[in-house]
Amino acid sequence: MPEPIATNTLVLAITNSITTYANQYFGEKGAEWVGAIATFIGSIATIAAVIFAIFQDQYKKWLYKPSLYLLAESKAPDCVIIMKDVSLPSGTISVESIQIRIRVKNIGNTPAEKTEVYLNNVSEFIDNKYQSLINFQPMNLVWSNIGGIYCDNIPPDFSKYCDLGFLLKLEPYFFRISSIDPPNNGSHLLKPGNYRLEILVAASNASHPVKYIMHLNFNQNFSNIISDNISIQMDQK
Repeated sequence: MPEPIATNTLVLAITNSITTYANQYFGEKGAEWVGAIATFIGSIATIAAVIFAIFQDQYKKWLYKPSLYLLAESKAPDCVIIMKDVSLPSGTISVESIQIRIRVKNIGNTPAEKTEVYLNNVSEFIDNKYQSLINFQPMNLVWSNIGGIYCDNIPPDFSKYCDLGFLLKLEPYFFRISSIDPPNNGSHLLKPGNYRLEILVAASNASHPVKYIMHLNFNQNFSNIISDNISIQMDQK
């Protein structure tokens, strides 16, 4: 972006050229009018250049920003069967589990910085309606393969995974929500049922958080065919 002083010098040079041209073809009187108009337009251009120079960072933030999109399906690679180590009173054992991950894609035109995914509310379908779990404590989800609650950088058109949780092939069946610090009241454990999850995704350089509703339905019959155990639907609110 040119400096305002340089812009002013350029505008003055153009104004003088226009005045000289007008003097040749329209005479002295016409040149005065043309020169006045050119000076006025030049002043407006100079003011516009100064304003842009002052607020160019704000313009860039408005024009260039990330846009975060969430996706999850009841099939690989979003849902995968893995072995999970579980601590029992008798010792640690390795158990099959279905892991559910959320794809976080940046469909914007600049990298998303310090992105986090937050599970804000969980409701269970009871008596023909969804009812919020009273004891549920909102929590940040953990990034796959990275750990922690923040992902430093998601470039445009890139996706990164965030762990939602996993279902162990171990009775009693529970879906365990992934959290760095699971709540003491056990609200990160969901028994088989039909749930609606309210998920927020945000980045430090995004204009505002985006809300998604995820419908998660799973039963207590563990099968190696993932779609037989779990159904998922993700919608932007």
